[in-house]
Amino acid sequence: SSGINAEYGVAGLTGNLTEQLYFFKQTHKDISTIIYMLMSGCNTIYCLMVPFVAVSYLSGRDPALFSSKVVCVTWACLFHILQRIIIFLIATLSIVRTIHLIYPLMEINEKLVLTAIGVY
Repeated sequence: SSGINAEYGVAGLTGNLTEQLYFFKQTHKDISTIIYMLMSGCNTIYCLMVPFVAVSYLSGRDPALFSSKVVCVTWACLFHILQRIIIFLIATLSIVRTIHLIYPLMEINEKLVLTAIGVY
């Protein structure tokens, strides 16, 4: 189980960093590209959090880094916040795409969408 966690973390980190580079190199960044970049950034942070759990599993469920209350609380808060942000970004991207499908010539106010993301 811990080996699988570590493998998923490495694979996810590699994939998300590659995705970040791809979207960063895009010359025209529309709202979908920006949302993809934000999702990839959140997923990268998420994958960087996996080793904390993997170390605990590899050491026979020894709390290791989680023995510190600060690390434990920070990790848990970040984990839950990232989950919610990623879900919100996916929902926002779905709404933007739906609007583009229904009204293909409509210009979406990117500042409004980014403001909503920032406020969330």
